[in-house]
Amino acid sequence: MLAVVAGITSVEVEALMDVVDDVIIKLERLKLRLGSHYSEQVDKWIFTFAYIREGLKSIAEKLEEGMLISASNEACEVERLVNMRIIGMDENDAIGSSLRGSLAAVRGVVSSLCGNMVLDSSI
Repeated sequence: MLAVVAGITSVEVEALMDVVDDVIIKLERLKLRLGSHYSEQVDKWIFTFAYIREGLKSIAEKLEEGMLISASNEACEVERLVNMRIIGMDENDAIGSSLRGSLAAVRGVVSSLCGNMVLDSSI
């Protein structure tokens, strides 16, 4: 039985994890190209997306196990992190600005799951 919360399944969360993995890979390549001058700034973003990836992994596992309240709580944690990063983003942070779309995609999924603990349907 595939649990669906707010119209989102573990498969969709796993697909978003793939997007986050791609972002991390691109950030690591960027870090190599930019050198040490920007490494601290890039490392912050790599850490942020690695944390998001782990949160999404946990959400997907909990959805698969039918632990809907736990999945919702985890989604709220990830949403808080994403919101903090968006709100705290420096307008001169070119790297962060280029990541807004990826952050928005994550926020869209986790905000749907956050606080939505009802089993919508099963497949």
